[in-house]
Amino acid sequence: SDFFQQVDSAKDGVEGLALFKKDADYYDLIITDVNMPHVNGVEMIKEIRAVRRNVSIIVISARDESENFIDLIELGIEGFILKPLVLKQFIHTLTIVSENIVKKREFQQEIDMLIEYKEIADWIIQRELSTLR
Repeated sequence: SDFFQQVDSAKDGVEGLALFKKDADYYDLIITDVNMPHVNGVEMIKEIRAVRRNVSIIVISARDESENFIDLIELGIEGFILKPLVLKQFIHTLTIVSENIVKKREFQQEIDMLIEYKEIADWIIQRELSTLR
């Protein structure tokens, strides 16, 4: 809650997916463990990516689960934290990912503004061309 206005939690991958799918555009960041009941973190991330490609994801994993590293990299996770959790490392990773989320949002706002400017410029050009005819 020090980083985000609202934080939701789920007891397992099934509940996490249900929360996410209910309002996929609402979430800026998913933090998940690799080893969870019912649906593991890798499978959950695959399903999340099928719904929304650009949501930020941090994965928490035990050292003995390293066989998932390649899959997680290919799924485009933004952070990886090993267990046992070290608070300083967790906060550092969360800070970096949070800053990237803000930068992505600002970049999207700039793109939206440029699209709006282009639409206005196109409208002015069309209006000027129609007066020349």
